[in-house]
Amino acid sequence: MATPMLVCIASLIPLHAQPVTNSAVLVALDFDGDSETDATYEHIGAESGPGPYPYYDVGFFLRSSPQLRFVRSTSHTIPFSLNETISENSRVYVDSGDANYVSLLAYGAELVAFSDWHYYAPSPLARDQFYTNKTEVLIGFRFTSLETSTSHHGWLHFIRPNTEITTPFELVASDWNPLPNQPIRAGLPPEIPLQYELSAAGLYLNWPVQVSGWILETSETLGYDDAWVPVPNVNPTEVRLPPPEETRFFRLRRP
Repeated sequence: MATPMLVCIASLIPLHAQPVTNSAVLVALDFDGDSETDATYEHIGAESGPGPYPYYDVGFFLRSSPQLRFVRSTSHTIPFSLNETISENSRVYVDSGDANYVSLLAYGAELVAFSDWHYYAPSPLARDQFYTNKTEVLIGFRFTSLETSTSHHGWLHFIRPNTEITTPFELVASDWNPLPNQPIRAGLPPEIPLQYELSAAGLYLNWPVQVSGWILETSETLGYDDAWVPVPNVNPTEVRLPPPEETRFFRLRRP
């Protein structure tokens, strides 16, 4: 993981703020349920010297396993925008140390006179590697299932309440497309195709076996904030419904 250039911003930080002074795995992610960790969200607080006062290099970062790689939005940008497509065309990101880290936040913390914490932020030259001015970040990834040897795309959604340098990002949501090699839109559920047959006898719907057991929902309108309700009496990969009296929309949702 690359070491950032730091500049002092002590006057911008509340004196009651406390830095991270230990290392820990905050979240371990296993997307396909094979009991193998695909990625972790971690923090590190490493004491360094030999200055006169305690000094810590602090970082919050994502680390991937060999079967997962984080991907870029563009050649110059890692985070994706809401609704932006993550697909086979998304380029793999590898950090400057040739390891698969994505750093979200970094700072230095010095306990001056063993009394007050002074903080050091990434310099403007290094700030593009971190997200000190953001409260929300969407990170895309591509991983290979060890059970099926198939490739899948997904996203991780991080937020924090303010941009104070000691305020960490929290992982609040994630999702991935269980259909091999298919795209997903950042921040949104995967779009699973539904096959249908409409006849005088009714409406027949079916869907891929990879999403058997997902919840089939229906709505009278189509939109992000519309009310979707579960369809009752659904089989794992199909359902037969009475002839619809009006236009209805259907979708599958991960349980």
